[in-house]
Amino acid sequence: MRLFGPPDIEYMKRKGNIKGLLKALGYKKNRVIGDNAEKALIATKPPLELLISALLDASGDTRNRIISILGELGDARVVNLLIREMHSDVHRFAAMSALRKINDPDAVEPLIKALQDENRAIREFSAEVLGNIKDPRAVEPLINALKDKDVNVKLTSNRALLKINDIKAVEPLIKALKDNNRYVRESSAEALGNIKDPRAVGPLINSLTDKDDTVRWRSVGALGTIGDPRAVEPLINALKDNDESLRQSSAFALGNIKDPRAIEPLAMALKDPSKNVQSAAAFALSEFKDPRAIEPLIDVLIDRSKKEYERKHSAQALGKIKDPRAIKALINEIKYCNVLCGLKC
Repeated sequence: MRLFGPPDIEYMKRKGNIKGLLKALGYKKNRVIGDNAEKALIATKPPLELLISALLDASGDTRNRIISILGELGDARVVNLLIREMHSDVHRFAAMSALRKINDPDAVEPLIKALQDENRAIREFSAEVLGNIKDPRAVEPLINALKDKDVNVKLTSNRALLKINDIKAVEPLIKALKDNNRYVRESSAEALGNIKDPRAVGPLINSLTDKDDTVRWRSVGALGTIGDPRAVEPLINALKDNDESLRQSSAFALGNIKDPRAIEPLAMALKDPSKNVQSAAAFALSEFKDPRAIEPLIDVLIDRSKKEYERKHSAQALGKIKDPRAIKALINEIKYCNVLCGLKC
């Protein structure tokens, strides 16, 4: 044991000298000593009561280190204590980081209470952690938090509900599609797609006319994920939208739904000025495995006036469908490419 100089962390760890390690957390001459003391305390897992007592007596960086240790140990009994620490500007970040690591159902009730805290940051962070824990007890409180006066709390609660994926959230999320904040509307559309409840189809179709392009794009994706045939005609109309990303996502969505009404419009989308939309249309047609999808793809493949990437997308889609009628066209394309390669060489 050293009589002078920096604390001997390894020695204290071997001897189980918890008080010595706690004292070493505040060693100011060399920060590495404090780092090593923190790691040693995490490894030795000291009694919770001792850590809490040390926390109440500590301040500054030492207090933050003890908060970090409590988070690493993951005992839900310290959740209320960590929530109180979040009220301090000095210790808020450490307390938030610690709470993220306590993925314990016993933490749910204190975090639900914290959704009512007067501090906006605490309400927002509590919603985030509840989403990570994914306990169904948090659904109703998070639904109520969608009415919070702070937009960040609403948005985080929305994302938490997306993670929990509970059907009880459908109606509140539908209402949130009309929120004044576009980020809340975006997140609501995504969450509704994730839950896949048919009640959301009509409201999501209405959101295709949202003034924000990203909200519309999220709504298209959600409709494709739900896969309800009621969305087919609105998605077909979206293939003609001025926004390239919306046309592309609409093609993918139609491929996911696989309704025969979409085959002809998707075939037309193979001529879209955007290669991204063309690729999405070709991929969507390959999902149908429908004979009617073969001819439009072959037409594009054998049309030498088409750009290379257009014909490439069609060839890939034909290969995926595996219809014998495509074999001749694909073989001819290989021969053409071989001849062209010989001319170039």
